[in-house]
Amino acid sequence: MNKEIKNLNLMNTTDLRKLIKFLLEKRVNFHPDDDYLTFIKGNGKRAFSYAVGSKINEYFSLAKKVFTDEHLYKIIRQELRKFNLKELEEANK
Repeated sequence: MNKEIKNLNLMNTTDLRKLIKFLLEKRVNFHPDDDYLTFIKGNGKRAFSYAVGSKINEYFSLAKKVFTDEHLYKIIRQELRKFNLKELEEANK
């Protein structure tokens, strides 16, 4: 199990942001409703082990109960923007 996501508390936005950053850094084109047990990367291989996929599913299921859709997607968009800006800055170095 990846230590970055092993013990997150999705009752707060900080840990939700950690989960989203984890997925972005893994270059996963994700949606909260995806099934991460069967998630396939562009190369046709599984993106996650069973344990990690189960944990991500569990986290997003909880996040959808804790946060409104509007709040959840707002956080995802914010983290995506930060990630894209970081990549753009690194590319311009």
